[in-house]
Amino acid sequence: MTDIDSVNCPNFRHELLKKVLLTGGSSGIGLAICKLLTQKGYDVIGTARNPERHSELSFPLIKLDVTSEDSIQEAVQLISERWGGLDILINNAGIGFMGPVAYSKSEHIKKAWETNVFGLMQVTQEFLPLLQKSDSGKIINIGSIGGKMGLPYRGWYSAAKGSLEILGESLAMELKPFGIDVCTLLPGDVRTEIAASRLETKQEDLKEYEASYMRMKEVLQDEMDQAMPAEKVAVKLEKLLRRKRLPLKYSVGSFLHKLTPIIKNLTPQRFFQWLILRHYK
Repeated sequence: MTDIDSVNCPNFRHELLKKVLLTGGSSGIGLAICKLLTQKGYDVIGTARNPERHSELSFPLIKLDVTSEDSIQEAVQLISERWGGLDILINNAGIGFMGPVAYSKSEHIKKAWETNVFGLMQVTQEFLPLLQKSDSGKIINIGSIGGKMGLPYRGWYSAAKGSLEILGESLAMELKPFGIDVCTLLPGDVRTEIAASRLETKQEDLKEYEASYMRMKEVLQDEMDQAMPAEKVAVKLEKLLRRKRLPLKYSVGSFLHKLTPIIKNLTPQRFFQWLILRHYK
């Protein structure tokens, strides 16, 4: 739904509440965050490509396709008319991607990067004027611990998330004079529906990688079955928002997920790659 006033959403005391816009709010991590922040008294608006499919939600959901410049500008206009400013931007919209680097289709690569990197940054650029009106603007980009390392058959996805982390570092320094904090939140494995919409190389295109790729998928599925719920990420994010200043980066996940990037930095490169390959055998 694009008419914000048509949604029965509590806590719309605009002069008192922190105004939050979150992209990708119809499912997974984004949905969990929107629900929790609404419960905690934040004034939340989520976005989705097809908001009309989610009329049952307790918070407003507006149309936004992060890969469409026109769609982004329409959302900016809507938020500007509704609020006049913005306190918190949470860039959560993203898409998964699996396949060998060598055989990944160019259209898949472009779509993944347009969604996970270029679109996210364009959303940030367009909403910056509204964030600058806040006395404590905050930007949280949802990255991934997987962006800290190359992973077999997830190279393009890891590279996109790693790029997001580096861009966040630069953006944090550039926005410091304006009092806007930037944080990259780095979850480990999370139980979501991302696999249903994930871009993936077709089995017939895997060629000599088919056996090892299918084995990796089995291991990954086992990990996802035991992954943390999206609500855990939401709880951690809400606690971060209570801080006076956001950390530049914050990891959320199991002890092993948090430890893996440290192991990578402290061990010989070939040894670390051996550990990763052994994990997926």
